[in-house]
Amino acid sequence: MAATAILIATVLISPTHANEPVSLVTGEWPPYFSEAFKHGGFGTRVCTEAFSLAEVETIYTYRPWKRGYEAMLHGEFEGSVAWRRSPERERLFYFSDPIFSDKTVFFYRKGLTFDWEMIEDVGHLIIGGTEGYLLTEELAPIIKKNKGGKLELAANDTANFNKLIRGRIDIFACSESVGRYLLQTQFKPDEAVMVEIHPRQVHTGNLHLIIPKTHPKGEALIRKFNEGLIKLRQSGRYDLLLRQSNRGDYLPEFYRLQQKQ
Repeated sequence: MAATAILIATVLISPTHANEPVSLVTGEWPPYFSEAFKHGGFGTRVCTEAFSLAEVETIYTYRPWKRGYEAMLHGEFEGSVAWRRSPERERLFYFSDPIFSDKTVFFYRKGLTFDWEMIEDVGHLIIGGTEGYLLTEELAPIIKKNKGGKLELAANDTANFNKLIRGRIDIFACSESVGRYLLQTQFKPDEAVMVEIHPRQVHTGNLHLIIPKTHPKGEALIRKFNEGLIKLRQSGRYDLLLRQSNRGDYLPEFYRLQQKQ
């Protein structure tokens, strides 16, 4: 988003907590993370409640993924959610236990004869990539090895789907849950129908809270978060939050109104 929006998480937070609030940056990735969703979406609520069980308050700022990531590296924020592991990131950050797992698939433009078995099979296509995503970084060298291929970058997933619908890119790798939500809510039915989903998954990966290793209390914060996350799962509340998310309890009001029309 162009403007910074701050959501102060209040779920299960007591004003008597002795710990200083932890400032986290995240991006728009509904239904997991979104300023428009109740409680900020499923992922945000899990993070809020896990920290709360460790008596830590959370403050969230929403920014485009790449901008938020770089701002965190420069010390503007203490951590970020949610990111996949990579060798480079593991050198820079402490990683929490997995917050949740998500499946990534290729969305492609209707009318395109598209199939793939190995990731190298897509290198000749015009591929949409979201800035800051690990998969975008992984696709770049594959495209360089193929003639005719090209990587088109965008600041967010919605922009990539807009390119896909208008024929500016051929395929776009995205979380299946996120992609389905965006197509249903951000585009007209005659636009969304122009996008197909390939059944083969690109990968299934865990998403984590990350805190820079330069943070003096980074390890302690990760430990507190993990302890809270374990309590959240053991109590059964994590599963309750997931069920609430799956049935649409956190959906923004504008989408609820669309469904009633």
